[in-house]
Amino acid sequence: MNIEGYNEKSIIFKDSFLLLPVSLRKLALIYKVNEFKGIFPFKLSDINYNGIFPRFEYFTDITINKYLTISQDFNNKI
Repeated sequence: MNIEGYNEKSIIFKDSFLLLPVSLRKLALIYKVNEFKGIFPFKLSDINYNGIFPRFEYFTDITINKYLTISQDFNNKI
C-alpha cells in the first residue's frame, strides 16, 4: 500500500513495554528520573472538558491520597 507522501517508506511503531515491562511512572522511579509522567483522567471521555477538577473515578492507578494532593494543588493555582 502506498500512502501519498511516503513513497514506499515504512513506518514502524515500537512499544517500550515489550522491552521494559513496567509503567512509565515506575520506569521513572527505577531510573531516578527527575521529571515524571503526569497524571491524567483517562476515563474522562470529553476531550474538550472545561470545568472543575475531575472526580476521582476518572483517574486510574492513583490512590485517593494522591488524588486529594493533586486536586488541592490544582485548586490552589486557580
